[in-house]
Amino acid sequence: MSNKHTQPNAKRAPQHHHATGFNLVELVLVLAIVAVITGLALPRFSGVMVNQRADAAAKRVAADLNLARNEAMKTSTTRHVQVRIDLDELQLFNVKPLDNPLGNDQKTELDNEPYNADIVSALGAATGIAHVYFNGYGMPDVAGDIVIQVGDQQRTITLEASNGKAIVQ
Repeated sequence: MSNKHTQPNAKRAPQHHHATGFNLVELVLVLAIVAVITGLALPRFSGVMVNQRADAAAKRVAADLNLARNEAMKTSTTRHVQVRIDLDELQLFNVKPLDNPLGNDQKTELDNEPYNADIVSALGAATGIAHVYFNGYGMPDVAGDIVIQVGDQQRTITLEASNGKAIVQ
């Protein structure tokens, strides 16, 4: 049986196939362009991340100090904040932790994610431990600056003597 579309000894006309897609030169050129753009964008992205971490760490320090101040005013009792410069951490005594309402002390470790920050100085001290006590009116016994650093970015948090508020400069 023969198929009516094929003839046994008939010659076929040559078929031309046009290749679709990319050839090797085009692919290498596109990859080179992507590599150059990535190389230009990566340092800028890294700088943005460092800047964001520094801002977040400074805001967290200010928020912790203001939390201790507010707790002191709310309860009309003294609240103690300890800044451990060498360990890059703040501890608020007798202030319930934000992430564990059953705990007794709020502790913030700045050298861990998401901050990866270092405390450079705190309330006049460059090493060791700095303390601040907020009285029942929210007034601190000491005022000054806390300086934190992430990469090459520094932020200053000022604890104001006049009202006890902590603000990021």
